[in-house]
Amino acid sequence: MIEWSDADAQCSSAGMEATEYEVVAVGRSMLRCFIVDAIASTRRLLIRPWRDDDAVPLAAMGSDLEFVRYLQGRPWTIDDATGMISNCRAVNDEIGVTLWALEDRASSDLVGYCGLAKTNAACVRTDFIEIGWGIEHSRWGQGLATEAASRVMALASDRFARGWVIAKCHIDNRASERVMQHVGLQRVGVIRYLDNATVLYRSR
Repeated sequence: MIEWSDADAQCSSAGMEATEYEVVAVGRSMLRCFIVDAIASTRRLLIRPWRDDDAVPLAAMGSDLEFVRYLQGRPWTIDDATGMISNCRAVNDEIGVTLWALEDRASSDLVGYCGLAKTNAACVRTDFIEIGWGIEHSRWGQGLATEAASRVMALASDRFARGWVIAKCHIDNRASERVMQHVGLQRVGVIRYLDNATVLYRSR
């Protein structure tokens, strides 16, 4: 069995954060400890890399019309989900950060995503880093987006210069705009993105 101090040391040497441990029983008398490869954690969430088996719940999440309302409005297929996971991995390989999976620590369910990437808004500087998130519809109103985004902003502050992180959302997406305000971003204006009026926020 791995002692907690040994597990912490192994995580540090691997460049991982020792934030979560999963203990399982083997037979009646033996326990094994597995280190969950988490990027970070919050009170309710694990922020972690994507797994191949996330594609099915991610596709289900994106099949909800309210979820995709401000994401071009088209329900996602399993191909969309696998493509998103593949793209997130490629972004991580390129710049060392990406949109990460959000896992409920209590149930181990995939409940959304949150993370960082180069902005895809052509009308702003393309070297800006954009924070984004999405939460499964049934979990809206529980503060999960703010909880995840606050932790990701802390990660961003360790990697990127002050003022380099931006966020955007459809001008009618008040819930996402409130998250931006809660995590300390400042509104700087309105742009056109995908032919929609879009509010733009920036870190201070």
